[in-house]
Amino acid sequence: GLDAALAMLAWDHRVRVLFEADGVGLVVAGQDPAAAGGKDWTRAFRALALHGVDAVGIDAEALAARGLSARPLILDAVALDAAARRAWTGEADVVLAF
Repeated sequence: GLDAALAMLAWDHRVRVLFEADGVGLVVAGQDPAAAGGKDWTRAFRALALHGVDAVGIDAEALAARGLSARPLILDAVALDAAARRAWTGEADVVLAF
């Protein structure tokens, strides 16, 4: 996913990254992925803006369904309901969903 985003940016595409479904859990602050045997993506996700990602969105309904709506995120992301997601993704050349 991240490699694809960087590749698209290298070709001057307007890239937006959307965290949806279980992917919303990747950007919730205060987690310890190493304890669960996973990789800590915090620095990589925070670097997206530095590499030219146009915007980062997060599925507000997926956050709510997982009881994560009130939790802080590790990066600046706009919370999007279903209608807003459709409009938001329509404005980008490339949308990568996690």
